[in-house]
Amino acid sequence: RVQSDAALVEAIHDKLTAQGVHVWWDKKCLKEGCEWERGFVDGLVRSQIFVPVLSKPALLPFTLLQTSSNCDNVLLEHRMALELQARGSLKLICPILVGEMEDTHTTLGDCYGDFFACGGVPECADVVVQAVEEKLVHHLARSRQLI
Repeated sequence: RVQSDAALVEAIHDKLTAQGVHVWWDKKCLKEGCEWERGFVDGLVRSQIFVPVLSKPALLPFTLLQTSSNCDNVLLEHRMALELQARGSLKLICPILVGEMEDTHTTLGDCYGDFFACGGVPECADVVVQAVEEKLVHHLARSRQLI
């Protein structure tokens, strides 16, 4: 969702892949011509571990969500992961919480700051987005064929 996180996600992908870990990342693994939503759901259903990269800019749109909001694909992806874990088909959810870039004034250069200290957790209403839940039900029913 956030271009500023793309370089970090790519670096994580490349390092894990170099270590022999099979990583599904929509940017590199989604088949051409495949519907994006269906593709990421299929990738998640076939995964054992979900590693979302969460930053303040990535989570900011959640502050605007209401019950009647359109489907937010990031929220759908996270809801799907939670449901798959509850059903036992996803073993682990391991979020990476990314703070804002900070200049360390050392030879190390810039690094990521503390996610919580920089206000990374947004103030969100406690709502269920109906469009997300409807798509979740649809994809869970369809995913039984993939497992």
